[in-house]
Amino acid sequence: MNTKSSRKEGCFVEFPEKGVEIVVPPQQQVDKVSVEEIITTNWDEIKEEKSDFIAKREALNFQVVDSSNTQLTDFDPPIELKVNFTFDDLKESIENNKLISLAFWNGSRWVRFTEKKHNLSVHLTKINHWVGYFVVKISNWGDPSVSVGR
Repeated sequence: MNTKSSRKEGCFVEFPEKGVEIVVPPQQQVDKVSVEEIITTNWDEIKEEKSDFIAKREALNFQVVDSSNTQLTDFDPPIELKVNFTFDDLKESIENNKLISLAFWNGSRWVRFTEKKHNLSVHLTKINHWVGYFVVKISNWGDPSVSVGR
């Protein structure tokens, strides 16, 4: 009997200058995945969008693709996104009596990541110029920009 097995591959991608790490575990539906950064061409426009979240700094705009360069939007198991924040990010939130937050652009407005839906956690630490970080788990993803703000 001849059997063929394929090893599923996930990936870990780091964007140190942006303070972002993405862990994509091996996915059920594809053999190999990668992460691509997308340049946000309309940042000035979307950061000004009025909502209860005020975008202050774009963390990263990215997509996850399979080996044929097809964008993936459903993840099994979920991907993990870690986004660091600076003292200035934290200070700006405190000065405005707001909690520091992480949000994504859904195409028409900013939506905050939440503990309930995205397993959001916030950690204070001191690593280089970062004073803390957010961690979220994402099981469904469109192609949004991610932003730190209040």
